[in-house]
Amino acid sequence: MEYDLGSSAGPCDAALGDSPHCGPLGDGKSDGDLPLPQPTESRRGHHFSVAAYNAKLLPDPLARPASARVSDRLQFHPLAPEPHRATPSKESGHMDRTTVDQLLTTTRTVRKRLDLSRPVEPAVIQECLELAIQAPNGGNQNRYHFVVVTDPVKRAAIGAIYKKVFYQEHAPLSGAGDPGLPVYQQGSATQQNSASYLADHLGEVPVHIIPCVESRFETAGTFRQATRYGSILPAAWSLMLALRSRGLGTAWTTLHLYHEKEVAALLGIPDDVTQVVHLGVAYYTGTEFKPGPRVPARARTYWDGWGQQR
Repeated sequence: MEYDLGSSAGPCDAALGDSPHCGPLGDGKSDGDLPLPQPTESRRGHHFSVAAYNAKLLPDPLARPASARVSDRLQFHPLAPEPHRATPSKESGHMDRTTVDQLLTTTRTVRKRLDLSRPVEPAVIQECLELAIQAPNGGNQNRYHFVVVTDPVKRAAIGAIYKKVFYQEHAPLSGAGDPGLPVYQQGSATQQNSASYLADHLGEVPVHIIPCVESRFETAGTFRQATRYGSILPAAWSLMLALRSRGLGTAWTTLHLYHEKEVAALLGIPDDVTQVVHLGVAYYTGTEFKPGPRVPARARTYWDGWGQQR
């Protein structure tokens, strides 16, 4: 199995609507590319060589000592820089806070508004993944992996597993319409209908992405689990944001993990790799998304000690 590892990008100013690549938030337009440095650009007075950078980042696999790490068993092919990519603007640090806040407060799981008939370009998926991996990961060990599934037979198989779990093995949403629960805990009939729709149609969603992290750590202590999950979940969230800024919606799900080994066998995922989430990806219909009901952060924020509020 071979992977291509592209050049890394900086903060996604384009994803926030400051580049011709992205039109207004959620319009789905894509007519450009994100800025990346040219191979002869100078970074803070130092000559930047892509070849030297790739050589440092990805030394010859044959020269590496034997290792049990999954990434050391893969053959990497560093990508050359694309000549049309421009140097990041000096003004890139000045972001439109309104757009940023809208992106952060209205990016959420999309189910019934996923366009099941519109193809998703692989280049858009790869571009968003390159942005997502700029998220924090423990010790910069780069243990993340992403399995992108577009094959209709495999998508249907994953959808069937998800549907079986949803209806037969996982407790359905509770609290629907219960007036005694706070509004943020009430599972409405609309919410149940939306979740059922996804269970019935997940196999038809054009792109499935399963973020994974190296090693197994189910029985490890809190530190090891937090470090491993913290090395992949931030990237999964960043991926949702990058996709949203390009007009694509995502459905964040985990029910397939009831049968993680079955999905691993289907996709050839090694035994020493942990799947952490499943993202159903498609262009979305409509334009408006609203913030969800939440307990105010102020009510759950404590200063200098648990329960101490300002």
